[in-house]
Amino acid sequence: MRLGMSTVLRECARPVKRSIMAASAHRTIAPKPSNSPFFTPLTVINRVTGACRKQPVAQTATSILATVAMLAGGMIYVLWRSDTLLMFAWFDALGMRPAVGMLREYAALHFQALPHWVVFSLPQALWLFSGILYFQCIWRGANAASSMLWTGAFVAIAFGFELGQLLNLVPGYFDVWDALSLIAAYLLALAVLDFTSTRRRRVQA
Repeated sequence: MRLGMSTVLRECARPVKRSIMAASAHRTIAPKPSNSPFFTPLTVINRVTGACRKQPVAQTATSILATVAMLAGGMIYVLWRSDTLLMFAWFDALGMRPAVGMLREYAALHFQALPHWVVFSLPQALWLFSGILYFQCIWRGANAASSMLWTGAFVAIAFGFELGQLLNLVPGYFDVWDALSLIAAYLLALAVLDFTSTRRRRVQA
C-alpha cells in the first residue's frame, strides 16, 4: 500500500514538474543596464527603481534630502514669487489656484521678514543641491565617467547661466547672491556625498 501511494504521488507530481521545467526553459533574462554615459528614459527608470530597491540607509537618506530640497525650492516659488510664472497657469488648469492663493495670502504676511536672498537666490541653490544628489543616486554603481559627465553638465549649466547673465549673453541680471548661493549649494552637496561615501565604506569594511 505504501509503495502504491508513493507511485501515485510521483505520477501526480510529474506534470507539475514538467510545467515548471518548461516555464524555466522559456524564461528570458533581462539584460544588464549599460554603463554608457548616454541613456534612454528606460535606462533612467531602471536605475532609479534599482537604487530604491538596493540602496543602503545612507543612500536612502541622501535621496530623501534631495527630494526635500527640491520641494522647498518649489514652495518658495509658489509662496513668494510672481504669479505670472507658467506654473500658476498649471495651477489654474488643475483647479488648484484658490488653494494656492490662500497659501500665498498667508505667506505674504511673512514676506517682509525674509532676507532678499531667501526668496530670490535660495531656490536655485536648493535645486542645484538636489540635482547633484539625484544624479549621484541615479548613477551610483555605474562607471565614473557617466556620473562625472551628467553631474558636471548639470553644474556647468547652473553656473553657466549666471556667467551668461554677467556677460549679458542670456536674459536676466547677474546677482552676486545667486552666485554665492550656488557655490554654497555645490560645496554642501559634495560634503553630503563625501559623508555618505565614507559611511558606506565603513559599513562594507
